[in-house]
Amino acid sequence: MVIFGQSLESILTPFVNIITFGIDIAAGLIIGISAIVGFISFFEDIGDQVTQRANTGQGNHKAALGKGYAACT
Repeated sequence: MVIFGQSLESILTPFVNIITFGIDIAAGLIIGISAIVGFISFFEDIGDQVTQRANTGQGNHKAALGKGYAACT
């Protein structure tokens, strides 16, 4: 019976190694894609904040005044 157990283990070991390697690759891809999406979102948020600050007070006074500006011109 021990001989059968050892031969079964030697048969299954390559398949288990391949499956484990595939799971590792899939997890790495998921983590990598998530990190890239996170960085893109972070930089988009920074760009939106800079644009919003420029439009509301430091650069574009028409946007800061809104509709009242059009009535005065």
